[in-house]
Amino acid sequence: MEARFFHWGGNLDPNSPVCIKRPEDDKLPEHIAAGDFVTVLAPRQMGKTSLLLRVRRLLTEAGMAIAYVDLSPAREETLESWYAHLSTGIAEQVLPGGDHPPLPQSHLEFIQFLRAVSTQLGNTRLCIMLDEVGTVPEDMSDAFFGNVRYVFSNRQVKPEFRFTNFVLCGTFQPRDLIKNPANSPFNISKTIRMSDLTRDGVRRLVGMLERMGVYFDEDIPDVVHDWTGGQPYLTQRLCAIFEEWKIPISGPEVVERAIQDLMMDDNNLDHIVHRLHEEAELVPWLERVLIRKESIRFNRMTNQRLARLELIGLIKPAKNGSCKIRNRIYHDLLLNNFFSERAGEHVPDLAASTDSELAIQPAESQEVTAVSIDVVDSTLLKQDQDKVAVTYTFQQYFQYVQNLVRRWGGQIKDAAGDGVMCIFSNADSALRCAVEIQDNLPGFNRRHNRLNGPLALRIGLNTGHVLTRNLKDYRMTRSLYDYTLDLSGKLQKGITSGEIALTNHTVERLSDPIQANRQEMWPEYNITVYVLRRTPKTSGAQNSPGPEESETSRFSPPSGQTG
Repeated sequence: MEARFFHWGGNLDPNSPVCIKRPEDDKLPEHIAAGDFVTVLAPRQMGKTSLLLRVRRLLTEAGMAIAYVDLSPAREETLESWYAHLSTGIAEQVLPGGDHPPLPQSHLEFIQFLRAVSTQLGNTRLCIMLDEVGTVPEDMSDAFFGNVRYVFSNRQVKPEFRFTNFVLCGTFQPRDLIKNPANSPFNISKTIRMSDLTRDGVRRLVGMLERMGVYFDEDIPDVVHDWTGGQPYLTQRLCAIFEEWKIPISGPEVVERAIQDLMMDDNNLDHIVHRLHEEAELVPWLERVLIRKESIRFNRMTNQRLARLELIGLIKPAKNGSCKIRNRIYHDLLLNNFFSERAGEHVPDLAASTDSELAIQPAESQEVTAVSIDVVDSTLLKQDQDKVAVTYTFQQYFQYVQNLVRRWGGQIKDAAGDGVMCIFSNADSALRCAVEIQDNLPGFNRRHNRLNGPLALRIGLNTGHVLTRNLKDYRMTRSLYDYTLDLSGKLQKGITSGEIALTNHTVERLSDPIQANRQEMWPEYNITVYVLRRTPKTSGAQNSPGPEESETSRFSPPSGQTG
């Protein structure tokens, strides 16, 4: 399988063309060269580590001695092992061919270790970059950070420390890491907060899709920026989705499909929601900003809850100094996922909302059956294929699915990549549609597939309630980011081609019992999954059958029990 061009999750290679320069790329090396102690703060997935590695490479090539050490692997170690991890990392990088000083066994010996390293380096500047600083064990944090401050404070009287400085990086509140502010290195350091990509930066990043043979309308980069706000991870993730699809990006609805794909399965978004469940005291403040639209002055120094929301990544200061949700994706995640799930706990006062674009009306709850359809191994299927053949085949595929969904009274609410999300007002119609889609797929492959291999599908069904003002309004797609839909998507990812998976919630709504090929328990979701293996039609090519010709007639209820 060909390597991905765009990168999301983990560090970017310093030479990667998708690394878009931001102001901190200039600020950090300038501070280091000036001898400043620096603190780099940002939420997860903002590119902190990638920044350190880029600057390390740049300054190493300029003749400085730069050591980068990730502290997180040693978070559960003893004091001796923790210092061994740190000191070994420093010595191996800045003294690769020299004599390494003895590894320190105490806080005081670490100062002696630094003195020995600095002495060997002479007038060469030594910068120690420490990543994941928030993982320093609590019982040793005051002493360790006190040592870091000691190096800074004694540079005038200890000549060996004259060219030594630190960069402390992570997702943390400095006040949480040290009990005695007088010993804190953070109040004498220069603070850099990672910024989002500018609109021009997003344009340059999205523009690289053309290298992959993915073409887009002129306004698509601006549409992407309007959704992500330039958040680096989200912007890279969207570009990676477009890279995988390898279809023209024509119109904002294609971007919205990619957003839906991201919303359904993303570790970073899951982490954000998890943090809010863990820190429930932050939710009222988030509700004031998002639901009540209050103008709250952003001040991380006097309001620790706002500071924590900023470090989670959810809010940032607006131009007028008030709090704002960081981007439109987070806005929709919170409004249509997190707060909709908490509908029984929170009854927000929506009357205060004045923003016509983001304001919502009280939502109604309606039971639907969600059907998630996906093409198996579509990336491999498209590999080395003629672009015209790929575009034609998948356009025909979407039309094929759309026709059958409409025939059975359903609605297509979104199409993400090669997947389609549909909703039906009743489970019987949803299942009959799913069966017909699988059963008539061989005929579709004979008539419309221009690729070297057949399209194979997997389909998941789940029944539950969604919150929406108007289920029939296509523009309300973004109001349907809901657990009911999400679970149908996760369901189909757990089965193989040709199969249909139903949750017990859907099976309970069927008029007749079904004969499942197998039955599985999914304890993490507290559901039972029934899996049906369809036997495709083998007759010659023909037009899609009418309801009376459908293969659902072979989907008859059993005489015995399900399972």
